[in-house]
Amino acid sequence: MKTIAEMANHCIAIMNAKKKWLTIFLFAAAAIILTTTLFHGGVGSLNPTKLFFFTGLIILFFALLNTRGYRSWRYYTLLLAVLVILTFLPFFLPEKWDLVQIQARNQIPGHWAEDMAWSFGFILFTGYLAGIIGLIIAIRRRK
Repeated sequence: MKTIAEMANHCIAIMNAKKKWLTIFLFAAAAIILTTTLFHGGVGSLNPTKLFFFTGLIILFFALLNTRGYRSWRYYTLLLAVLVILTFLPFFLPEKWDLVQIQARNQIPGHWAEDMAWSFGFILFTGYLAGIIGLIIAIRRRK
């Protein structure tokens, strides 16, 4: 007959295994969604493709923060802190790192600087969404 401690350890191992499968599922779902949007014209095409792309990015952020098999409010707070730093980092960089100047210096045709700025901005936006949603979920589960 098993002791209570052995049964508790067995239950914890089963729960951790299920959470690891959740992480693997989240990674797979994010990869499928992101590659599907790339084959359908990327972010610059139809509105549903944009929605799927940002949904895939949010799921990818959740999967990256869920790699250890459990969710903690500390991970999401750290994500939000890093995103705030990355948001304000361009204001403190020297002018030679400005995207418009890089485009002019390297004679890159088109709207490369604008495309890069929009891409970084949307990735930061999805990171903020994932951080806020994850923080709310983690705090609600904690209570």
